[in-house]
Amino acid sequence: METVRSSTFSMAAHAEDNIVVIGGPAMNQTWKTYVNRLDLPYEFRIVGEHYRIVAREGGESFGGARDPEAGTKADSALVIFARNPFEPSSRLIMMAGCGYLATLAAPAVFSPEYARKLTRRFDMSKPLALILSVEDVNGYVAKPKIVAWGHFVQPVGG
Repeated sequence: METVRSSTFSMAAHAEDNIVVIGGPAMNQTWKTYVNRLDLPYEFRIVGEHYRIVAREGGESFGGARDPEAGTKADSALVIFARNPFEPSSRLIMMAGCGYLATLAAPAVFSPEYARKLTRRFDMSKPLALILSVEDVNGYVAKPKIVAWGHFVQPVGG
C-alpha cells in the first residue's frame, strides 16, 4: 500500500485502487473527482465564509461553532464508505471536516473500538455517509460522535 498526496494523485496510476481520501473540497482535488461520481445524501456548501455539510433532502445543516468564553470549539465531518466508482471491486473511504478540527478527528473511525461500533450499528455492505460531531474543550478533543447518517444507492460499476 502506498500513500499518495492529492497533489501527486494520478487517475491513470491510482483511480482503480482502494482509496482513502482525507480532506475535502477546499483543499483536495481528489475529493472533488470522487464525490462527483457518487449520489451522496450530504454535500459541502459554503455558507457565508465557512463550509457546512448540508443534507440534500430536508436541508439539515452541520458545521462548526466557537465559544471563546467557554473555551470550546465544535466542528463536523463527513465520512463516506463506498465502492470505488472507477473499480467496483475496490473500496473508497472519504473523510473531511468543515474545518481542520474535524478533518483531524475523522480518522478515529479506523480505531478498532470505533470500527466495531460501526459494524454493529450499520450495514457496512451498503454505501454509507456519516456526519460526525467533534468538540474541543480547552485542548481536550473527545471521540467523534455520529449525529446523522444515511445509506445511499451506488449503481454497480459507478
